[in-house]
Amino acid sequence: MRAIDGSIKSMGASSVELLEMIENCPPGAETLAARVVHLLTERNPPTRELVYRTSKLYAKGRTDVRTMIPVLTGLDKDQILNILPKYVLVASNQKSVPVVFQKLLAGRSVKTGLHPMGAGELLVALHKIKTANKEEDSLLWQS
Repeated sequence: MRAIDGSIKSMGASSVELLEMIENCPPGAETLAARVVHLLTERNPPTRELVYRTSKLYAKGRTDVRTMIPVLTGLDKDQILNILPKYVLVASNQKSVPVVFQKLLAGRSVKTGLHPMGAGELLVALHKIKTANKEEDSLLWQS
Protein backbone atom coordinates (compact mmCIF):
# COMPACT_ATOMS: atom_id res chain seq x y z
CA MET A 1 0.00 0.00 0.00
CA ARG A 2 2.93 2.36 0.60
CA ALA A 3 3.70 2.35 -3.12
CA ILE A 4 0.81 4.75 -3.71
CA ASP A 5 1.79 7.27 -1.02
CA GLY A 6 3.60 9.65 -3.36
CA SER A 7 0.79 9.62 -5.91
CA ILE A 8 -1.85 10.36 -3.28
CA LYS A 9 0.19 13.20 -1.79
CA SER A 10 0.77 14.72 -5.22
CA MET A 11 -2.95 14.57 -6.04
CA GLY A 12 -3.72 16.47 -2.85
CA ALA A 13 -6.81 16.95 -0.71
CA SER A 14 -8.64 18.85 -3.44
CA SER A 15 -8.62 15.87 -5.80
CA VAL A 16 -12.22 15.15 -6.73
CA GLU A 17 -11.33 11.53 -7.47
CA LEU A 18 -9.81 10.96 -4.02
CA LEU A 19 -12.67 12.73 -2.26
CA GLU A 20 -15.23 10.63 -4.12
CA MET A 21 -13.28 7.45 -3.34
CA ILE A 22 -13.30 8.33 0.37
CA GLU A 23 -17.00 9.14 0.48
CA ASN A 24 -18.07 6.20 -1.69
CA CYS A 25 -15.46 3.76 -0.49
CA PRO A 26 -16.04 0.33 -2.06
CA PRO A 27 -16.58 -2.53 0.38
CA GLY A 28 -13.24 -3.92 1.50
CA ALA A 29 -11.35 -0.70 0.69
CA GLU A 30 -11.87 0.96 4.08
CA THR A 31 -8.20 0.56 5.03
CA LEU A 32 -7.20 2.26 1.79
CA ALA A 33 -9.61 5.13 2.48
CA ALA A 34 -8.17 5.56 5.97
CA ARG A 35 -4.64 5.59 4.53
CA VAL A 36 -5.62 8.22 1.96
CA VAL A 37 -7.11 10.46 4.67
CA HIS A 38 -3.95 10.06 6.76
CA LEU A 39 -1.67 10.90 3.83
CA LEU A 40 -3.69 13.94 2.83
CA THR A 41 -3.45 15.37 6.35
CA GLU A 42 0.08 14.31 7.20
CA ARG A 43 1.63 17.72 6.54
CA ASN A 44 -1.44 19.90 6.00
CA PRO A 45 -4.63 20.55 7.94
CA PRO A 46 -7.69 18.78 6.56
CA THR A 47 -9.79 20.68 4.08
CA ARG A 48 -13.47 21.20 4.87
CA GLU A 49 -14.35 18.94 1.95
CA LEU A 50 -12.08 16.15 3.24
CA VAL A 51 -13.65 16.48 6.70
CA TYR A 52 -17.11 16.31 5.17
CA ARG A 53 -16.37 13.25 3.01
CA THR A 54 -14.60 11.38 5.81
CA SER A 55 -17.45 12.17 8.19
CA LYS A 56 -19.98 10.83 5.68
CA LEU A 57 -18.04 7.57 5.35
CA TYR A 58 -17.89 7.24 9.13
CA ALA A 59 -21.60 8.08 9.52
CA LYS A 60 -22.45 5.24 7.15
CA GLY A 61 -20.74 2.87 9.59
CA ARG A 62 -18.22 1.91 6.94
CA THR A 63 -15.07 2.80 8.81
CA ASP A 64 -13.54 2.71 12.26
CA VAL A 65 -13.60 5.81 14.48
CA ARG A 66 -9.79 5.94 14.19
CA THR A 67 -10.24 7.10 10.58
CA MET A 68 -11.60 10.34 12.05
CA ILE A 69 -8.35 11.21 13.88
CA PRO A 70 -6.75 13.06 10.95
CA VAL A 71 -9.85 15.24 10.51
CA LEU A 72 -10.63 15.93 14.20
CA THR A 73 -9.53 19.55 13.81
CA GLY A 74 -12.23 20.02 11.18
CA LEU A 75 -15.10 18.79 13.34
CA ASP A 76 -17.48 20.90 15.39
CA LYS A 77 -17.24 20.55 19.16
CA ASP A 78 -20.53 18.61 19.25
CA GLN A 79 -19.18 16.13 16.72
CA ILE A 80 -16.00 15.71 18.76
CA LEU A 81 -17.98 15.15 21.96
CA ASN A 82 -20.10 12.57 20.16
CA ILE A 83 -17.16 10.42 19.05
CA LEU A 84 -14.86 10.95 22.05
CA PRO A 85 -16.36 8.00 24.00
CA LYS A 86 -15.62 5.70 21.07
CA TYR A 87 -11.91 6.35 21.57
CA VAL A 88 -11.73 6.09 25.35
CA LEU A 89 -14.26 3.30 26.01
CA VAL A 90 -13.08 0.78 23.40
CA ALA A 91 -10.04 -1.30 24.31
CA SER A 92 -8.81 -1.62 20.72
CA ASN A 93 -8.74 2.19 20.40
CA GLN A 94 -6.68 2.87 23.55
CA LYS A 95 -3.42 3.34 21.63
CA SER A 96 -5.11 6.16 19.70
CA VAL A 97 -6.14 8.13 22.80
CA PRO A 98 -2.86 10.10 23.19
CA VAL A 99 -2.99 11.10 19.51
CA VAL A 100 -6.63 12.18 19.88
CA PHE A 101 -5.80 14.27 22.94
CA GLN A 102 -2.82 15.83 21.13
CA LYS A 103 -5.01 16.78 18.15
CA LEU A 104 -7.67 18.28 20.40
CA LEU A 105 -5.34 20.17 22.72
CA ALA A 106 -2.57 21.27 20.36
CA GLY A 107 -4.16 21.20 16.91
CA ARG A 108 -5.83 24.18 15.29
CA SER A 109 -9.46 24.10 14.23
CA VAL A 110 -9.92 24.40 10.49
CA LYS A 111 -12.88 26.70 11.11
CA THR A 112 -11.68 28.96 13.94
CA GLY A 113 -7.89 28.65 14.05
CA LEU A 114 -8.17 27.92 17.79
CA HIS A 115 -7.57 24.65 19.60
CA PRO A 116 -10.58 22.36 19.12
CA MET A 117 -10.80 21.94 22.92
CA GLY A 118 -9.06 23.37 25.94
CA ALA A 119 -7.64 21.10 28.63
CA GLY A 120 -10.47 21.99 31.00
CA GLU A 121 -13.11 21.29 28.36
CA LEU A 122 -11.56 17.92 27.58
CA LEU A 123 -11.39 16.99 31.25
CA VAL A 124 -15.05 17.92 31.78
CA ALA A 125 -16.04 16.00 28.63
CA LEU A 126 -14.21 12.90 29.89
CA HIS A 127 -15.94 13.13 33.26
CA LYS A 128 -19.35 13.37 31.58
CA ILE A 129 -18.87 10.15 29.60
CA LYS A 130 -21.31 7.50 30.76
CA THR A 131 -19.93 4.01 31.20
CA ALA A 132 -21.96 0.81 31.02
CA ASN A 133 -19.72 -1.62 32.89
CA LYS A 134 -16.53 -2.04 34.91
CA GLU A 135 -14.40 -2.58 31.81
CA GLU A 136 -15.48 0.80 30.42
CA ASP A 137 -14.86 2.38 33.84
CA SER A 138 -11.33 1.00 33.76
CA LEU A 139 -10.71 2.14 30.18
CA LEU A 140 -11.95 5.63 30.97
CA TRP A 141 -9.63 5.90 33.98
CA GLN A 142 -6.70 4.69 31.87
CA SER A 143 -7.29 7.57 29.49
